[in-house]
Amino acid sequence: MGEFKLKDKTILIFADEHWGEMLLSKHHYAINLAKMGNTVYFINPPENHSKKVSITTSKITPYLHIIDSGIWNIQRFRFHSNIIFKLLIKLNLKRIKNSIKRHIDIVWNFGLIGYCDYSSYKNSLKIAHPVDFVPLANQYTVKGADIMFSVANEILTELKEYKIPSYFINHSVNENLIETVSTKYKTTNKKNRLKTGYVGNLLRADIDHEIIIDLIKSNPDVDFIFIGNYTSSNIGGHLSKDTNTFIHQLKTLENAILKGVLTQTDLHLEISTMDIFLICYNKERDNCKGTNYHKIMEYIATGKVIISNHVSTYKDSNLLEMCNSNHKMKELFSTVKNDISLYNSKDNQKKRIKFAKENTYTRNIIKIESIISKSISC
Repeated sequence: MGEFKLKDKTILIFADEHWGEMLLSKHHYAINLAKMGNTVYFINPPENHSKKVSITTSKITPYLHIIDSGIWNIQRFRFHSNIIFKLLIKLNLKRIKNSIKRHIDIVWNFGLIGYCDYSSYKNSLKIAHPVDFVPLANQYTVKGADIMFSVANEILTELKEYKIPSYFINHSVNENLIETVSTKYKTTNKKNRLKTGYVGNLLRADIDHEIIIDLIKSNPDVDFIFIGNYTSSNIGGHLSKDTNTFIHQLKTLENAILKGVLTQTDLHLEISTMDIFLICYNKERDNCKGTNYHKIMEYIATGKVIISNHVSTYKDSNLLEMCNSNHKMKELFSTVKNDISLYNSKDNQKKRIKFAKENTYTRNIIKIESIISKSISC
């Protein structure tokens, strides 16, 4: 087994979310792998109509390319005929391979739906990387992977019957975020008006709307800053009756501020001004089932206190202030607010930032390199 390096490789990254303004972990992996000297192709989900394969080079780095494609009615067959759907996926992947015209070293699949078919890449290293629980009907999508990583041990346990070498790799954070927000430790003055930040897709159906609205109404002396999409975006979300009511309520509350989608630079600058961060999902509806969330590592990187529903990955740490029941969140918020100087002390901020530095994308990619070197003959 030789030493394996994620450098000078041609990598395909599959995801269920398109490339766009909102960036999730799969998008950040694509960017960071490209910046490390790999040629990366991010494969957008196929459109539901006939479309030639097109390859667009990203403005972020010339080593990152976005691939668009489409097959007539493919999304309809996904729901009504899995056999035809799989055949169409194979056909589409063949078209993509012919367009790339180079050997694929690694196929890295973050998707849960089935847009990637490992059997189409027999001479490539195949990585499964689910960051949410895979629905039972779609668990076949990990079959054929050489190795699997996930941000939650519970997800790996649910897929153990496939006997794929499996490893926990936590969510990651970009180094430039840490550089932006942690150049100095800003203690919180209780005399100033506090700012609570929430970053993410506000159209997610698993957000605990009732608890968040109650927190805002109960704390008129605190500004609640919401960063992320509240209309349709590349990462999905549906404006249902409940989400529409939630967005309307946020717009009518004086101490709730909707910032919308920000560029990465503006996002980093904005969250560096926060005193508190909020995570509030209803675990009964949550795709992650309270195991782990991408936004946590970004919050931790600021050094500021995080108030959250229970998150199992962090149950044995003191990095989050968690409540076992969301109905206790108002009480927890009050406790933190009234002693904010302690929760955001210099020592507590250092502890959080140190943990984030241990989980940058660069660090975690190096961990993945090491695991692959020890586990697979490349």
